[in-house]
Amino acid sequence: MFNLLENDCDIVVANVKYVNGIRSKKNDIKDSIWLCNLHKHSLIQVSITPSLEIHQIRE
Repeated sequence: MFNLLENDCDIVVANVKYVNGIRSKKNDIKDSIWLCNLHKHSLIQVSITPSLEIHQIRE
């Protein structure tokens, strides 16, 4: 999915260990608000994604 969208969108790939912060009853709405706030304040540690050349070599 990342490969399809990387040219058209600004995509942030993050490890769930660093963005999982809600310990109460979870649902998609609460999770999306939490992730939006983290991204808005630049608090998401971005995972390294290989370049297109590396993807092609791996294939």
